[in-house]
Amino acid sequence: MHIDSYLALENILKEHDHRELYDNENLLRYVKKHPIHISCPIIHITGTNGKGSTLHYLEMIYRLMGYTVGSYVSPSHYKYNEMIRVNEIMIDEQIFLKLFQERIEDFIQYDLTAFEMITIVMFAYFSSIKLDVLLLEVGMGGDIDATNIIDTCALAIITSVTLEHTSYLGKTISEIAYHKAGILKDNKPYLIGEEVNEEARTAIAIRAKKLKAEEHVISSYRQSDEDALHHSLTYASHTYKYLGPKYGYHNLLIALEASQILKDILPVDYDKLSTYTFKALDRRMEVVQTLPLIILDGAHTPDAVSCLNESISLFDKPVHIIFACLEDKNLPLLLEEFEKISHDIVLTTFQNKRARGEFDYFLYLEDFPFSEDYCSILNRFKENYPDDIILISGSIAFIDEVRTKL
Repeated sequence: MHIDSYLALENILKEHDHRELYDNENLLRYVKKHPIHISCPIIHITGTNGKGSTLHYLEMIYRLMGYTVGSYVSPSHYKYNEMIRVNEIMIDEQIFLKLFQERIEDFIQYDLTAFEMITIVMFAYFSSIKLDVLLLEVGMGGDIDATNIIDTCALAIITSVTLEHTSYLGKTISEIAYHKAGILKDNKPYLIGEEVNEEARTAIAIRAKKLKAEEHVISSYRQSDEDALHHSLTYASHTYKYLGPKYGYHNLLIALEASQILKDILPVDYDKLSTYTFKALDRRMEVVQTLPLIILDGAHTPDAVSCLNESISLFDKPVHIIFACLEDKNLPLLLEEFEKISHDIVLTTFQNKRARGEFDYFLYLEDFPFSEDYCSILNRFKENYPDDIILISGSIAFIDEVRTKL
């Protein structure tokens, strides 16, 4: 099969977007025939919330120290090749196409999913260049995630564990935590974020004991707010500034502690680091307009919305919400948490085959109005509430679509 353009590749990947009942057996058969070889230290990151932000802060830390940093992030927002980057620069489109072209026949033969294909291409690319460290973000869960075909890693990180993707990962916190702990490796350290509760930690520890993996946790710290977007964090005798939502400090803490754990193989100058202001990842309480104040946030779990509420309340202004989410999200709990931010919530939908439509909201339409056209809702809010906050949230995929319209 010849791939003659990036558009043709996109069509192939869309055709193989996901399996209804996922298992990694095809991928494991592929890897057995085509082993993966990565020579640099790997930091493997999973979690219900915060894994993307933790990777983002680690990327900042190691780049500031002059390291060459490879990163694999998901999902893609606009183009598939943006998932693979070196020093925050995405892989060249032609190289991306070439790596796919060389493997596409086997990909089809083994019936790999799109994410599995991109993951294999990522490993092929990073094995061909010199890196000082590779940051891997899990796609979903951990145990059978495509990124987990590596034999070892320098550090595994579990940022948080809440109920998510229950049809894939399990029905309880313990089951989901055990699944995420699948990224732990023999005799290698792992780090748990402070948002991981005791139930989850117990399940993780069961897996860790079998692997003789050493647990690390966050030590004492002090956090303070200058205003809704400017904050400081004192940790391990240094104070760091960060720009973004208050809840961002959880992930900056994890990144700083991770760098401490690995300081013998990846030394860090914390005096230099403390002169830098860490900016939050896009789509994390991101201000895109000031009059009125329009905020985008990809909060898609109840815990994430609760953290968002704590941060957005620092503005001390009324909030009006435009909400859309995917079918697999816990809608009752999400709406319950969003109602703690505001009772003015309009439900909508967007261009994604897994997005909830009006029918999927039918149990809630007596309490929340629905509109197919989120642009008209936004325009109405802007006209009626010029001094308030307009929050667009519920799904990162929804946020990405809205960004193209702003």
